[in-house]
Amino acid sequence: QGAWGGPVAVLCALGIAVTVTVSIVWQVGGGEARRDKVRRNNRSIFLQETGMEAAGRVLGDALAGRRAVILILGYDSEFTRAGLAALKKGLGNKISVVGVVAASGADGPTGTGDPMEVAAEGFDRMLDSRDDYDLVISMIGKPDDMPDMIYWDREATRRHKFVFTDFSTYGLVQQMQLGWVEGTVTRTPEYEKLTR
Repeated sequence: QGAWGGPVAVLCALGIAVTVTVSIVWQVGGGEARRDKVRRNNRSIFLQETGMEAAGRVLGDALAGRRAVILILGYDSEFTRAGLAALKKGLGNKISVVGVVAASGADGPTGTGDPMEVAAEGFDRMLDSRDDYDLVISMIGKPDDMPDMIYWDREATRRHKFVFTDFSTYGLVQQMQLGWVEGTVTRTPEYEKLTR
């Protein structure tokens, strides 16, 4: 035991030293990567908040007095929650938000969304149970198969126009001509300069 006690103790001490060193290097190296990820995430959230608050202001000024339902993918994303809060802040009291509906069709903070794009059937499901609004604000864009929505077959008093907060008019010209879309918030050169 005396012969093995010394080398075993030295080996154990060496093993502990190596483990501690590897752990420190791992944490320090990984720590910088984590900090970069947090910074990127914070910047993304800041840009989302800035864009959604500005969109809310534009919509509030243009469509004051309306009652809106806001469509989102789900409440499970910090990005979505931050954008939704900023949009509501921008709307202020100019547009009354009567509900927020997640892509799953669930109302409230327990709703979770499909990470994929929502199709016409999903939009129909989200809008089916409500009738207390006169404007749909979509934070999830539009379905590619938008003309296939059963929603458009409703009587005119129950078929309310959409606005989109996704900064693009791509693919909306036909829907605007049909009177289905009130409009969309677009990015201006000034906005692009501010967010670079």
